[in-house]
Amino acid sequence: MLQKIQKKIQELIKEKGQGLVEYALILGLVAVIAVALFQSGGLKSKINQSTTDVGNELEAIHSVASSFTVAN
Repeated sequence: MLQKIQKKIQELIKEKGQGLVEYALILGLVAVIAVALFQSGGLKSKINQSTTDVGNELEAIHSVASSFTVAN
């Protein structure tokens, strides 16, 4: 009986380790794809353009907001 319990515990440990390896492989694949997209320039230019657009919008909002005065 004790041997059956030990065998079951070892199987569970093995399955858990297998799951971690699968997650690590998926994470590695996602990282490789992200690096490839970033290196190709397409993603890099879109990110740069998006941050520039956000910065421009924030500057416009700030200049409009700063023109208002609060009445006391």
